[in-house]
Amino acid sequence: MTESWRGGVVFDRAAIIDWAFQKPYSLAVGFAVVKVGDTLVVPATALAEARAHVPPDRLDVLEVLLDLPNTMIVALDRASHVPVAGVLAGSPGTVDALSSAHVVAESVGREFPCLTDRGPQLQGLDPRIIVDELP
Repeated sequence: MTESWRGGVVFDRAAIIDWAFQKPYSLAVGFAVVKVGDTLVVPATALAEARAHVPPDRLDVLEVLLDLPNTMIVALDRASHVPVAGVLAGSPGTVDALSSAHVVAESVGREFPCLTDRGPQLQGLDPRIIVDELP
């Protein structure tokens, strides 16, 4: 593990969209993470993709997720681009490659499960990822 967090979960694009639409499973996972004091990781690439699918009347709900005390929005920056590029190099040509790679790198690097609707795609990038499939 690259950081000394107690535990947590990574929200993929679908989990972020589900949160904005107040789907019960994403809300339950998010609030459970806060309740136990774990970290909710939101890769910025997944957030950008998700926000493109969230209508203006749902942006306030999305802001609640981003403002939770345990939410960490992780940028794709100089330090994090190396593991993300490594994931991409291993599977060129994947759909949604950048955010998929960012999500996989964060989830595997932190040893956190990833809440997603594209588990097989993410596992294809790195089988070490722990997937929590959205219902």
